[in-house]
This record gives sequence, C-alpha cells and structure tokens, in this order.
Amino acid sequence: MLIVSASGSIALARRVADRIGARMVEVNVKRFPDGEIYIRAEKPLNEEIVLIGNSYPNDSLVELLLLQDLIYDLTGKRDFYTVIPYFGYGRQDRRFLNGECVSSKACAELLELKCGRIITINLHKDAIRDYFKKAAIHNLVPSRELSELSRDTDIVVSPDEGSFYLAESVAREIGVDCAHFDKKRVNDREVESSIESDVEGKKVLIVDDIISTGTTIINASRILKNGGAAGVEVACVHGLFAEGAAERIKKECISLNASDTIESCYTNYSVSESIAKKIKEG
Repeated sequence: MLIVSASGSIALARRVADRIGARMVEVNVKRFPDGEIYIRAEKPLNEEIVLIGNSYPNDSLVELLLLQDLIYDLTGKRDFYTVIPYFGYGRQDRRFLNGECVSSKACAELLELKCGRIITINLHKDAIRDYFKKAAIHNLVPSRELSELSRDTDIVVSPDEGSFYLAESVAREIGVDCAHFDKKRVNDREVESSIESDVEGKKVLIVDDIISTGTTIINASRILKNGGAAGVEVACVHGLFAEGAAERIKKECISLNASDTIESCYTNYSVSESIAKKIKEG
C-alpha cells in the first residue's frame, strides 16, 4: 500500500503509514510565481493508494483536488481512499441567508468526483455526509483519543449545544458527567454564554470540535472559573487558532490540546490510529 500526502498533512500521513506498514510516496509540490500549484509524484502509483490531505485552507483544497485527479488519471480507478483530516468549509453546511452558497455541499461534490471512498475526522455537522452522493463516506469521531488527555477530569463541558455530542462521548469514555453552555451569538466575534451545572471545586475539561478565533472558549473558561471551577483544560479536534487564539486561550486555562488533523505546537494527540484501523477494515 502507498500513502500519498498533501504538503500540509505529511506528519499525520507518516503516522498512518507506520501503523499500516505502508510506504510514503514523495510528492513534489511547487508554486509558480503567479500562485498556481505544480504537482508530480516521484514514484509510480502502482499499488493500492491512500491519499491524505486537508481541504483547508484554500490552496490545500486545490492541491487535494489535483492529487485526486493525478491518482485517478494514472490508475484509472476511483476506489482509493481520500482521508480528509479537516474538512474545510464545514461550517457553511446550509443556506442561512438567501443567496448564500452552501460551501460544504460544493466541496463535497468536488471531492467525490474522482474518488469513491472518503474518510473524514469529526465533521462539523453530521449532515454534511449527505452531500456525498457518489462516494462512500466514513466520519470518525476521536472521543477515545480526547478522553485520554485528562482522566482526572470531574466534568466535561461543551461550549455550545452543537458540540455536545462530542463532549458527551468523551465524558462517557472517562466516566464523568457532561454539560453544555447555552450560547447566543451577538455577531461574528461576540457571544453570550451561560451554564446551569455546578462546577464549584471541579476540574473541568472543555471539549470542542473546532477552535478558530477562540472567543467562545475564552468566554466559557472565564464563566467556569467565576463559578468556582478548580481548573479548566481545553481540548479540540481541529485547532485552527486564527488571530492569536491559542495564546489568548492559554491565559485562561491550564492546558490547550489539539489533534494532528492540523499540525501545530498544540498538537498533543493523534488520530492516526483511528484512520489506520478504518483503512485496514476496508
């Protein structure tokens, strides 16, 4: 088996390759002065292939589509896996206002054109799976990996109702209670949050699927500390950490953890085992 990696997912791809005993294919990726992307596989693609790459940010989406096309053209087959650790544009999963593009639907339709099997990690909304009409899709939720970050947690908290399913599954793995904040968004940068659960003297683990600007997490951390929490830890699946979010969150919590779907200095756990297991299952 061969692992083909987009340039932004090499570390995760190597971990997956090690777990399944596959060989990495070196890919030459260059950018021309005008920004266009050049791609060339340095070895023949003459074995079973797994492609790993994010559809975020925009250049990565183009790179992933080009790699899919390359594999399809050279093999003539659609039955290879495309592993998309972080599925970009997942937050625009429906038309909130008239005239909006449903971006997650558009991306799904592009990504299944040349590939018949897709693996994603913790899609922002489970309904996104319905946008894949031609490819078989498997969405993996890393609740076990998240639970192993903090086994002495007293309660797991979701910063909003949308991520409650994830926090609940992590709490179940640890064997503790779970709660969620009620969140009201004021604008694209401001939210108002409240929580009814008693956190007095408790060590709290906040679990979220995506952390971008960190506003919601920071507000939640402050409310929990004001409510008497003994300590607040933060963990997410996809750490985007835009606009200095990680540094601001670190001022409010004991620890900040993210997976290797997007590699950063806050990557403290890997989703490679779950990906490898799914690939082996076929």
